[in-house]
Amino acid sequence: MLEKSQYAVWQEVQEYLGSTLSEIEYVWVSPLTCAGFSDTEIILNAPAKLYAEKVAKKYAPLIAKAVREITGQTVTVSVSCQAEAAPPAPEVAEMAEERAPETAKKGSAAPPVSQTANAAATAPTNVASAAAPVRSRAPRKTIGEPLHSDYTFDRYIVGDNNSFAVNAAKAVSKNPGTAYNPLLIYGGVGLGKTHLAQAIGNVLLDQYKVIYTTAESFTNEFIECLFHGRSRVSAFKNKYRYADALLIDDIHFFSNKEGTQEELFHTFNALYDANKQILFTCDRPIAELKNIADRLKNRFGRGLSVDLKPPNYETKCAILRSKLANKTVTIPDSVIDLISNNVSTNIRDLESVLTKIVAYAELVNKSITLEIAQEQLQDLFISTSRQASGITMEMIVRAIADHFELTPNEIKAKQKTKGILYPRQLAMHIARKITDYTFEEIGRYFGKDHSTAIYGDKAVSRRIHANPAEENVIQSLIRTVKAMTN
Repeated sequence: MLEKSQYAVWQEVQEYLGSTLSEIEYVWVSPLTCAGFSDTEIILNAPAKLYAEKVAKKYAPLIAKAVREITGQTVTVSVSCQAEAAPPAPEVAEMAEERAPETAKKGSAAPPVSQTANAAATAPTNVASAAAPVRSRAPRKTIGEPLHSDYTFDRYIVGDNNSFAVNAAKAVSKNPGTAYNPLLIYGGVGLGKTHLAQAIGNVLLDQYKVIYTTAESFTNEFIECLFHGRSRVSAFKNKYRYADALLIDDIHFFSNKEGTQEELFHTFNALYDANKQILFTCDRPIAELKNIADRLKNRFGRGLSVDLKPPNYETKCAILRSKLANKTVTIPDSVIDLISNNVSTNIRDLESVLTKIVAYAELVNKSITLEIAQEQLQDLFISTSRQASGITMEMIVRAIADHFELTPNEIKAKQKTKGILYPRQLAMHIARKITDYTFEEIGRYFGKDHSTAIYGDKAVSRRIHANPAEENVIQSLIRTVKAMTN
């Protein structure tokens, strides 16, 4: 039995062909009816043998292309004569009558297309003497960008910094569209946002039509469709609004892109009203997104927002050991301890440092000792401690001054009033966290000695321990500082 959504897709295919073919050419396509739609094949009935032969020879590739434009999947086109083949299922006629009231509901989306997607660019043609039955469901594939096979929950190291986000992602993968919808995962570069998003997709793709893409790819695709005209825009809308799960990475890229934001707004509404799962990742909380329409920010925050923080010492050690599990090189615990203590930025930098020391061991054929690791990794430790090239004390102080509604000179002044002391200590703490400035250099910047900088750093750490919510403020300030370097 054909699903209603399949009938709707065939209608879209005919509309697409009607807008791209000449009137004479469309005469050959318009009488066709859809008798079956499997994961890899669309079965068409023609009113006469002449039609079947002509369509199979000349128009099957165009039909396959239209299906690919609308659904993102690649299919084989089989054409037969109605007189020789089983007639289309009676449900098709019923669907035509039911479709109007169903799609007339304001803000609702048509049911999802059940076919899989394939990134191949061409589709072979096959002439069938009779309409074949719909094939059994094959494993799903994503539309858009492919999912990384290694990005699974099993390969994701869970720690205090990410356990909330991981549990939320697992809940979504078990109950898409109902558990937490939409789910927003935010955090700095290299903390595992993409891994979690794709882990959800890898769970869902066996049963659902999953679309994974980046905000940049979504934007570029939309612009290209606008350039090619109305039929391509219609295909774009159908591609995204027939999804069971839409996963979009890096939504901060939508800033200042009003046309794309408008399209995403309507796509969101269509999927949300149809109880389809939506997931976004971002490098900052929703409240900090700039030049994004308020109504879209409202949609982003309608479900659950979870954040990823930099891994703590224990988590970093666990990540390093997991990465070494499939390596032939043995790294002593003292080197793992060295790396974990000196890389305080993100998982990506952690892996980069490990890659270098493993490569050294393999290429030079030497056993890694603590002394060798210290010598080989010294430069990398310096570069990773400064998360974004060009971060200065002035940037840090300016960000903190703006946050506390002070001036940079007030923070640098020598008075020890309560309203000034904590912002100054915060600047010292953040400087140690994201730059390679020494305590001596930090203290000198504020006209103090190194012991004052050490005390200020520890004072903030104690404050975070007493009130963990302070860490959210600090991460927000760090993101602000990083943005100054872009």
